[in-house]
Amino acid sequence: MAEEARRHSLSVLVDNESGVLSQVSRMFSRKGYNIESLAVGTTDDPTVSRMTIEVVADDRHIELLSNQLSKLIFVHSVKILSPEKSIRRELVLLKVRADRPEVCDRVIQIANIFRASIIDVSQTSLTLAIIGEESKTDAIVELVKDFGVLELVRTGMVAIERGIRLRKPRKRKANSTMAKMYYENDCDLAALDGKKVAIIGYGSQGHAHAMNLKDSGVDVVVGLRAGSKNIAAAEAAGLAVMTVEEATKAADIVMILINDEVVPAVFRESILPNLEPGNAVAFAHGFNVRYKLIQVPEGVDLFM
Repeated sequence: MAEEARRHSLSVLVDNESGVLSQVSRMFSRKGYNIESLAVGTTDDPTVSRMTIEVVADDRHIELLSNQLSKLIFVHSVKILSPEKSIRRELVLLKVRADRPEVCDRVIQIANIFRASIIDVSQTSLTLAIIGEESKTDAIVELVKDFGVLELVRTGMVAIERGIRLRKPRKRKANSTMAKMYYENDCDLAALDGKKVAIIGYGSQGHAHAMNLKDSGVDVVVGLRAGSKNIAAAEAAGLAVMTVEEATKAADIVMILINDEVVPAVFRESILPNLEPGNAVAFAHGFNVRYKLIQVPEGVDLFM
């Protein structure tokens, strides 16, 4: 019988650096899991952040997710928090329509019963601050929904283990650092002024490269083999499509984004004869370069 999926809380200590959150969220996305709740903040050590992640999974898969997280270089520790041995709290801001005195009195009574705070009052609304678990928030919302819930904002759940057990970040190895993340503002597109870029191939990588360059204002063409099923898709995206030979001959930079196993033959037959000194050839994968299955001619740059 399949295990029952339920909500789990993960407490994760990570480096407080840019790019960490996006890589953690991508890991869950690749595994097909939605993050139900996410709260992040620095710990007593400003170089370390604590993530509290809530996800619905069965016990076996939550262990696998925990192990996958632990392998990431910027992760110090991962703990699956047991409901019986941890404290979970969430801050919720709830704005309720209260445009009549009797409604205002009733909302204040409900807030007092649940130990919620009234943090803002206007002529037509009351705003409550609620701290607790989901069941507390759900109960209050259920009681005030007939008056009209105008807005509801949740911080996401935070959790900590009960007792005196301490979790400290691991010491970083000497000379160990997270990979440097580069963004649009780190690049100088002026280097591509007057240059034409040929993207060879239009699969997932070719599509992404071509559209990013096109959207950045770079002169880009797509080179595809005769009969390719991707010709129509590239043309529908507003891209100029040529044969591999034509694209190579027209371009200053040739980015090769086809399957590794066909690169040597395509390079030898269609790309190499059309390269000129001053051109550049780029690869997303280094396999064929590393094992010398291709050789660029003198005067042609090679980069990845």
